Amino acid sequence: MQWPNAQTLLFLFLAAWFIGDAHSLSTAHAAESDGPRLSKTAVKELQIRALENDGRAALRLSADPHLGRKEQMYWARISAEDGFPPGIYNLGMSLNDDDSDPLNRVRARYWLKLAKVRGVRLADFGLCLVNRKDDPALPVCQLPPGTVEIH
Repeated sequence: MQWPNAQTLLFLFLAAWFIGDAHSLSTAHAAESDGPRLSKTAVKELQIRALENDGRAALRLSADPHLGRKEQMYWARISAEDGFPPGIYNLGMSLNDDDSDPLNRVRARYWLKLAKVRGVRLADFGLCLVNRKDDPALPVCQLPPGTVEIH
């Protein structure tokens, strides 16, 4: 099953919520709503912060719906490499969505396993989705108990 980018952002939103990071929660939600463009100054400030090891800023850039897929993936990788748990999860899910390279599922598993170690509750759900891409006969993936689906 192919998960569109909007659902990846939903998972990012929920992952940030589960680890209690209110700032990431609000920025992920703002990005999901496809709100107004960030000003050039705001983008430049986020880029500087992201390149100074601010995973939260990189995650915000990766969730910007006005950026192209390649640039979103670049900032998702920066966020993950900074060790920011929602960024790690987001990169794993983004790689799972990207069928352009057969190795992306291997990479997705790596990042989602790391997200699990870092305490992201949705990591098992993400790993289940990756495994179902390889074997659709596996049982349907279930969200963790207490997770609220937003439609």
